[in-house]
This record gives sequence, structure tokens and C-alpha cells, in this order.
Amino acid sequence: MDSVRSRYLIQSGSGFKEAISWLSNRIEMEIQLVISLDSTVKSGYPISPSETSGRVLTIAGKGLSMLSTALNRVLGAIALAVFFVASSPAAPRASDEQIAIVGSLYKAFAWQVLSNSNNTFGKPLTQQEGATLRRYFDKELASLLLKDRQCATASGEICNLDFDPIFASQDPAAIDLSIRSAPNDMVAVEFTSPSSGEKVRLEYRLAKSQEGWRIGDIRYPGMSGASLKQLLARKLPRSGN
Repeated sequence: MDSVRSRYLIQSGSGFKEAISWLSNRIEMEIQLVISLDSTVKSGYPISPSETSGRVLTIAGKGLSMLSTALNRVLGAIALAVFFVASSPAAPRASDEQIAIVGSLYKAFAWQVLSNSNNTFGKPLTQQEGATLRRYFDKELASLLLKDRQCATASGEICNLDFDPIFASQDPAAIDLSIRSAPNDMVAVEFTSPSSGEKVRLEYRLAKSQEGWRIGDIRYPGMSGASLKQLLARKLPRSGN
């Protein structure tokens, strides 16, 4: 019955914490019973002098049997708690989700280091529509990317963004790319430039939205610490924005 109760609390949506609290209370009750029985056995039952030693042994034996049963129940409750802690699926860590969103961005657009042919792989990142951009970037950064692209299309010239934002280069190239978690909701991307052997680092700042984690900015330590949002927020040429 104890295992059914604890399993119900965990699986029915009542909450893992509630299940552990319930098991903790059960363990405390059994321990109190052990203490009570132990004290009773040690202090002796109220046996009259006329009672035989066999009677004393029978009563004491029952007490020890109850004590053993209570101890087994305590151990069973502890084992049950450990089982559910070990078997319950752990919630994904925020850092894992942050790495996943940055990783999905590179998975979708890593082809840019291999080819600049739109016919073969589709549009590069900066030419994507808003719906695609919002899969990876928060609404503000996606909007800034769209405005810069519209400016470039209307003017036929480069506006604020003159490089590939996820490779920090006008000529994307990378080897030995790694993605790892960093403090303060940051994800660090590092790779080596094949032509120069230079180590390149990008720092992605993540923000939690209703849709999940999204990229709120990209910082470029190799560009005097400039960030993508700062660059895109500059006044657009001949647009008045």
C-alpha cells in the first residue's frame, strides 16, 4: 500500500516533493514506533511475580517481533524513497536547453562554411524570414535582423551587418567548433579559423521566453567586445530609423 501511495503521488501530478515529504513522514512514524517499542522492551512489561518465566519470554518475544517488523518497515520506506529518487526522470537543466538552441542554430546553418550557393542549401541565416529567425532568436533580435535585411534589400548596399553573425566573418570558415555552457545564461562557441589558425570565440546570451530559451544577443570578444544587438541597433542608412 505504501508503494502504491508514493507511486500515485509522483505519477498523478501531485508532485515529487509531496511524495518525498509523505515518505519522510512515514519513516519518522516508524522510527518513533521503534523507539517506543525499544523502551518498552528495555524497561520490562508489568509482570506479576506469580507469572512464569515462560510468560515473560513470550511477551518479550512478541515485543522484539514487533520491533523487528517496525525496523523492516523503516528500511522498506527508505528503500522506496531511494528507488523513486533514482528512477524519476530528472528535469532537463537550463544549461542543456541553452546549448541545444545554439546547437540547433549551427546545425541548420553550418553549411555556410562550405558553400555560398543558395540554390544548393537554401537561404543563409541573415536572409531568413521572421518565423525562422524566431526559432533561435528572441523577438527583439529577430526584428533587428529583419530590419537590417530590409534595409540592405531596399538600398542594394550593406547596412549595419557586414559579416556572418554566427561565424564573425565575411567569409565563414571554421574547424574544431565546440559549444559549451558558460555562467549567467551564456553559451560559449569556440572554433579555429582554417586560414589563419586563429581561435575565435562567440558568447551567446540566452533569455527565457514563453516559447523557451532564445538567443538575446551575441557578443564578439575579438571585435572589441561588440555585440550583435549593439551593431544592429545603430541608425540604419537612409532609413531614418
